[in-house]
Amino acid sequence: VAPPVYVAPGVRKLAELYVADQSGKVFALDANTGARIWVHDFGGRITALAVNDSMLYIAGGGVLRALSRQTGQALWTQATNGEVKGGPLVTNDRVLAVTQGGAGYLFEALTGAIVDANSALPTSVNGGPAVSREWLFIPASDNNVYSFRGTGQ
Repeated sequence: VAPPVYVAPGVRKLAELYVADQSGKVFALDANTGARIWVHDFGGRITALAVNDSMLYIAGGGVLRALSRQTGQALWTQATNGEVKGGPLVTNDRVLAVTQGGAGYLFEALTGAIVDANSALPTSVNGGPAVSREWLFIPASDNNVYSFRGTGQ
């Protein structure tokens, strides 16, 4: 339902694979053997997965949830008031989510605290955002690509 995410090195195994199924479960697997490390029941449709060094982020059903890659335990959940398009973009410090309705959210990666929220687009979003250095590009349903420049902070 969401593209799988492969990570090497893993936090528990040499390499790890994170996959979601249609029942709303996320599985952490040993990428070399296929052995299950843990399972998390998200409880709804999953549209995207993303990872940083210590956490897995799940988008779906108008929420974004962070899990410990070590245990699969939920660390925080935040409403996004719409479907996250293209999946969250993550670093070890921040998580960026853009919704179908054109809202953008910047979260603290560790705590889920909202750093910034904006609904600057005059139309809905067609696909996932792209980032290049301090620039954010968002494809919209009005046949435009909107760009925003960050402050680098």
